[in-house]
Order: sequence, then C-alpha cells, then structure tokens
Amino acid sequence: MSGFHKIRTALYTAFLLICFTAPGWAAAASVTDGNFFDEARGRTVPYKLYAPAHYNTPAPVVIFSHGLGGSVNAAPYLGEALANHGYFAFFIQHEGSDQSVWEGTKRPLQIKKKLAQSTMKPENAKNRYLDLPFVIDALTALNQMDGPLKGALDLNRIGMAGHSYGARSVMMAGGEKQIRKDNPAYKDPRIKAAIALSPNLPQHYISKKPDEAALDALYTGINIPLFHITGTEDDYPFSQNFDPLTRTLPYHHINAENQYLLVLDGADHMTFGGRKTRKSDASYQRTVADGALLFFDAYLKGDPSALQRLREDYPRTLRPDDRFTYK
Repeated sequence: MSGFHKIRTALYTAFLLICFTAPGWAAAASVTDGNFFDEARGRTVPYKLYAPAHYNTPAPVVIFSHGLGGSVNAAPYLGEALANHGYFAFFIQHEGSDQSVWEGTKRPLQIKKKLAQSTMKPENAKNRYLDLPFVIDALTALNQMDGPLKGALDLNRIGMAGHSYGARSVMMAGGEKQIRKDNPAYKDPRIKAAIALSPNLPQHYISKKPDEAALDALYTGINIPLFHITGTEDDYPFSQNFDPLTRTLPYHHINAENQYLLVLDGADHMTFGGRKTRKSDASYQRTVADGALLFFDAYLKGDPSALQRLREDYPRTLRPDDRFTYK
C-alpha cells in the first residue's frame, strides 16, 4: 500500500473484446471497467482499462484524463490504439468535473452553465490534479496484489495523456507552476512523457493576455517530453473571441527539449475527445493515434527507431496544411 493513501480497488470481471486491425498493431485489446477508492479523500475514481491481449510483462502504462463534463468513455480511439500496441491504458474519471455535472440537463445553455460553474470551484481542480498521484499509488498496489495484473505494469515507464481540461491535468503533472504562490504544486516525477490534446493556458490568462516573461516563468518546471496536439478550429466553449492559436502557446514557451507540436488543419475541439460525427473525425483520430504511438514508443519504450520515424516519417503522412514541428 502507498504511504500517501489507503487504497481499496474494485475490479469488474466483465471483459469486452474490441477488435482493431490497423497495420502494425496487435489483433485485439480487452476493456475492463473498475473503480479505485481513496479513503483519505472519501473519493471514488472510476477507470476504464484498455489492456493488450498479448504482452511481455511488465508493460508500460498510460493514464488518460478526460475533458470537462467527460468520463472514462472519452477518446476510445486512443485507448484501443495504445492497448493494441502493448500499453496498459487507464482512462480515469474526475468527480466534480465529469459527466455527473450535466447529467439530467437537456438544454444546451443549461449544460454549458453547469459546466462553467464547475470550473469556478477550486476544489474540483484540486481534486482532479490529486487524482493522478492517487491513481499511480493505486496502480502500485494493484501491481502487487494477486490477480490478472500482478507484476504486469511497468511503473517505471508511465505516460499520461489528456484532452482539454485533461490537458490542463497533463500540464500540471508535468510541472506547470501555479499562478498563485500559495497553491500547491502538482508535478509528479513518475510521469516520464505526456500528450496534451487541446492544451491551453491557465484560465486566468485566457481573458487577460499575459506577457512573454510570465508565460516563460509558468513552464520552467516542465522538463519531460510533451506532445502538444490541437487543430485550426480548436475553440474554447466559454469564450466567443478565443483564438485557437492560443493552444500553441505552451509549446512555444516551454524551453525544455523534446517538445512536439501538431496542428491539424480543420480539426475542432470535439474531434480529439472521440467524436465521429464528421467524416474527417476518424482520419484526424488515426493521425493522432499514430503520432501518440510513435511518441510513447520513443520516450517510454526507449525505441530510437520510433523517435526517428516520429521526426522524419510521420510528418510526411500529414495533410498539406497540417503543421508539425519539434524542438
């Protein structure tokens, strides 16, 4: 058990088989729903585990954080791709900024109002950011318990990904500094590499343009590889005048090496969360998944050929107006 928390885990035994036959990926992944319970906070953290059907244990882990109003069902395209490529992908759910905020509400304006109100409560952000270290502690306990995952998780190779509010979680875990000095830091050194889908500045800076020095200072604590992914139509639901280029600012103001930026031409905010109502969504999501696999292979599996393919071959698979760069 962790020294930070007393952890009780509940694993549901039902497994769903999902076939995914993309070239270069394994044939199938299993999907399991469960819960971790944090006795210290009296808080349940649901999860959906995408697990590889075949793997040489121990295998690396990726933890995914959903956006505002989301759930463990976010971005299944990424969970499937990761599992089929030999990763244990835990998609976790954050009470207070999840789908429970708007469930039962039918009017779009009311849903938007409830979601906005959720972001105004500091405890929701705090609990969201604390869910990550708690889950890693829970995985440490799970890895030691008798059961199907005993010894299967390589917790020296943990990655993270997140969309929108989940990308905020990624940035905080990666070492982004708090604007208020009296707020705690949430950097977790156990995260070795991460992907931010629809990253953004802290909410304080969205309506108030920060100066260059302030942004540089905000990211001095980040020293892990980060893949920043956005789209030219990646809007912000609580601002009518939001410029999608704002989502590229974290990349430009992080001075650490091994930073990557992908801007998909025509992709919007909901594309990255897993929507497939537009014909282009599936294509965008496959592009994201392909890049994510190369990125995590390079920085979690330590595969130099994956790093070369990410930097040299992957850009040639993009559309003419997509933009990919790294430093």
